[in-house]
Amino acid sequence: GSNLSYAEAMSRSLFCLHLRGDTPTSRRFFDAVAAGCLPVVVSDWLPPSLPFVHTGAVNYSRWVTFIPEARWKANPWAAMDDLLASFATDHGGMSRLRQMQRFMLADAPKLLFCVPGSDVASYFLYEAFERVSRCTRCRRIHPTKTFTEKPCAPQFTNMEDCVRPLQPVTAADSAGLPLVTINEAMHIA
Repeated sequence: GSNLSYAEAMSRSLFCLHLRGDTPTSRRFFDAVAAGCLPVVVSDWLPPSLPFVHTGAVNYSRWVTFIPEARWKANPWAAMDDLLASFATDHGGMSRLRQMQRFMLADAPKLLFCVPGSDVASYFLYEAFERVSRCTRCRRIHPTKTFTEKPCAPQFTNMEDCVRPLQPVTAADSAGLPLVTINEAMHIA
């Protein structure tokens, strides 16, 4: 089908199925958001790879339905029937769907460049700076360690964790860690 029929089909749908591909993310997820269609994600890879999930900027659990791959592989029809039944048997099913759509629309400017008030670039830069500054702090505190003995912050067990999605750092996590400016982070990284 054409791109127009693809977009029209998504915009007329309440749910859009997002099956795992050969990479953790794909444009289908963002196409669904742009079309106002609630994503139903069948991928164990996607949740930790979604943008801004670990910085807390977007709470996907409020508007995305995740179906584990094993559940889908066992019986995809039953998985979809269970999803639809969860809304049909819930007396507030339609109001819950509307609430999910409102949450998705509220988060759309954080995820899409094409919507008015888009703030994707700001969130992307914030997440990139956080990732670089945390890894830089690890290197400064333990420049010769392999991070197997004592991590520099609770979410790091080795330097490879610097490229994994970030968990929000609390004041307690960062107590006693040297501050890193953006200039230092860019120079060291």
